[in-house]
Amino acid sequence: MNFEDIKKQEIAWKDLVAKSEMVNLRLLTEDAKKELERKIANFLIARKQAIASGNTSFIFRDKTYNTDEETINTVMTGWANPSSVSKHRALLAYRRAETNAWIYKTLLDKKRTSLFKTCKNLVLVGSGMYPYSMFDIQKKYKHIQQVGIEIDEKRASVGREIVTKSPAKDHIHIVTCDGYDYDYSYLLEDDLVFISCDVDNKNMMSKIMETCKAHMFICAPYEKTWLRALVQSIKVSKHHGVIFYAD
Repeated sequence: MNFEDIKKQEIAWKDLVAKSEMVNLRLLTEDAKKELERKIANFLIARKQAIASGNTSFIFRDKTYNTDEETINTVMTGWANPSSVSKHRALLAYRRAETNAWIYKTLLDKKRTSLFKTCKNLVLVGSGMYPYSMFDIQKKYKHIQQVGIEIDEKRASVGREIVTKSPAKDHIHIVTCDGYDYDYSYLLEDDLVFISCDVDNKNMMSKIMETCKAHMFICAPYEKTWLRALVQSIKVSKHHGVIFYAD
């Protein structure tokens, strides 16, 4: 495969990743709206039943509400606004995050998942709009603090919103930054750096190896031809506790 073919593969894969994220987020948004609509419908049914029984209050999902119009309007407005949809989408994104996603799968394939147990800090370069793989790790290893690096401001903004409104908000931080410019020096021997398969800056990879002691991995699917060609163009070495796994 020549250089032009490799570049085409690279562009096609990046486009696929971006489209997949957008589709997932659109579906999550639609489901969030539907679930809130069902919640409102069930709420109104419970109110109607209370009024029919001559009650001035009723219990809905373990909370007591008055049947007066003012209370109902306040509740309905709170549940139907875009902010509520966004918050519920984040909750669904967390709950439905793929199990054994790319970060975990990368070490699973290499039979190195024990590294997660001793890791305190994990960095994902190329976290995208929907950091589902980071959610997967947070559910499995709650002691790990994670940083997602995303160079595209809009993608980073979407990813940050999802994280900050999710149960993982205290464990994951999304930064808008070029992976090459990020300061990895705080990472220690037990820490981990993962590079998304749609990130291909070999200078950045070299910098990570030179400036921190963390283990560095390219996320599966590392079998992509264009990515393998990039990896093979880098001199792989072990120094200062850094191990670069590309096999």
